[in-house]
Amino acid sequence: VHGGTFWIMVQTLPSHCPLATELQIKHLVHFIRHSAGKLLVISGAGLSTESGIPDYRTTRLERRQVNPMTHMQFMTDEFSRRRYWARSFVGFAKMHMTVPNDGHLALATLQKKQFIRRHITQNVDGLMHRAGATDILELHGTLQHVVCMRCNSTEPRIEFQNRLTEYNPTWTPGQPDGLPEGILPDGDHAISLDAIHQIRVPPCLHCGFGIVKPGVVFFGGKVDESVSANAVNFVNDTNAILVVGSTCATWSAYRLIRFASEVGKPIAMLTIGETRADHDITQPKFEVRIADALRRASEVLCE
Repeated sequence: VHGGTFWIMVQTLPSHCPLATELQIKHLVHFIRHSAGKLLVISGAGLSTESGIPDYRTTRLERRQVNPMTHMQFMTDEFSRRRYWARSFVGFAKMHMTVPNDGHLALATLQKKQFIRRHITQNVDGLMHRAGATDILELHGTLQHVVCMRCNSTEPRIEFQNRLTEYNPTWTPGQPDGLPEGILPDGDHAISLDAIHQIRVPPCLHCGFGIVKPGVVFFGGKVDESVSANAVNFVNDTNAILVVGSTCATWSAYRLIRFASEVGKPIAMLTIGETRADHDITQPKFEVRIADALRRASEVLCE
């Protein structure tokens, strides 16, 4: 991070990322099995990259700048809100068509087979729900609905998307200005500056006045206290934790790992690259392709 700017990779999965060895799969299977049906999974953006959704922190030699929206920007600056909705107008349409990968499906299967008890996700893409998982705590909210910051009413995001279309029948995104083409993290998408100025954003469907915000926690925003409390309860009510695709860079996720470590919970990690929690984990760290490893582990456990 440099001055609030995140560097993201152009493609969504490092080409050098290896497949898990048979020995690594054996260790992963052993860890999951010995949680005795009370395994908590904490997942991050790395779980969804193989569905085609980039993350903010993965790096490679060719890098581009992306300035993620902050809570203060969105709430205090009309142009920032217009920029967010213009880019999300395009990005959500593409993100809505993404499907769960083998990693999501394997985790959902392992839960149905009672190897996994609960799931805390930092992701806002809803792919774990679409994979069929249950008892999911979305730590940073979801892109599947919007909320009015005045009257607190909610609206499904797909219906808000339809209203955006009705309000902007001739709008086009134009050519991106200095950003990588295609979908960006959190359903963002590169568009032209002219397109930002031209977008019309619908008002709240209920009160007609409030600022309509996606149901996510922006950078600098605060996780709801009830969500934070539930997350701690999830950690307490588990035998072990498997971190999947998360660098635990945000405090909301890292504090859970710290707490679990302090109370002696076994922690393993299936994540590529350096993480904030590397010194807190007590079990193996698997730096391998996530979807492949979870699929193969699930096949062994469920055979």
